[in-house]
Amino acid sequence: MSDQGLAFEVGGKRYVDGEQIGGGGMATVYSAVDIETGEVVAIKVYREDIDSRALNSSIMMHKRLIIHGDIPRLHCSDDKSYVMDYVDGVNLRNLQLSDESSVLIVGYDVAMCLLNLHENLPDPIIHRDVKPGNIVVRHDGVSVLVDFDFAHVDVLSTFRGSENVGTPMFWSPEQICGRQVKPESDIFSLGSTMYNLLTGQYLRQPHVRLAIEVALDDLQECRSRDIIARCWRVGTEYRNAFFLSEDIHTALEESGVDIEGSRRALADLVKESKHDSGADNLYEGVG
Repeated sequence: MSDQGLAFEVGGKRYVDGEQIGGGGMATVYSAVDIETGEVVAIKVYREDIDSRALNSSIMMHKRLIIHGDIPRLHCSDDKSYVMDYVDGVNLRNLQLSDESSVLIVGYDVAMCLLNLHENLPDPIIHRDVKPGNIVVRHDGVSVLVDFDFAHVDVLSTFRGSENVGTPMFWSPEQICGRQVKPESDIFSLGSTMYNLLTGQYLRQPHVRLAIEVALDDLQECRSRDIIARCWRVGTEYRNAFFLSEDIHTALEESGVDIEGSRRALADLVKESKHDSGADNLYEGVG
């Protein structure tokens, strides 16, 4: 890879016209053009001091997810980087959603992503880091889940104590207590994500019932209160993401929300955000 010319060589393939579009503590993400096909791709380059297990885990997850069209497809990789589909959109962390309907639509899309991860693969995959910064709203108003560095196959997800990963502000009770994660852990984190999008606040003690009840008091006037409560296992918890997606869809329909119109509004918001920022910011904070 050439830093000065932003040209890359990964897995024997060459990419040019590279431009940084985001990154975080582990890696930097660039957009670039495949010199053979002309396709725009995203290239994630890990820092030299990062354990190769994070890269290898992410590559393994992307290979397992090749059947799911809403997950960026892996193109190729080497010992410190990999190339994947470029997602034309904006990181949810950089968008100001205008109303509760938009939050519910984002929640529905992410629930469908989780349904595919948890139910439609030979071995269920737990994302373990569902949060606004790992959700991209595409140019068509559809939200997708990204960044699989911390994802793990369910049958192997026995991480405990100091081995725990993810973002503490969106952890499930299993993560904060160092217990084995499960599909319901991602659902819990999606509830915390929706709560954050609606209130700007965080559920800081997900393992404490009183903290959950206080947080739910912030949602007394929201249609999504009961949905988030079930994500947080108050009352009847969701057995899987299918029932969550059904509840969100029902809430939107019963409220008379024009779902397609709301998606168009999200698409317009993405367009405005990209225009205002002057650059792509879909991977800001990812890595």
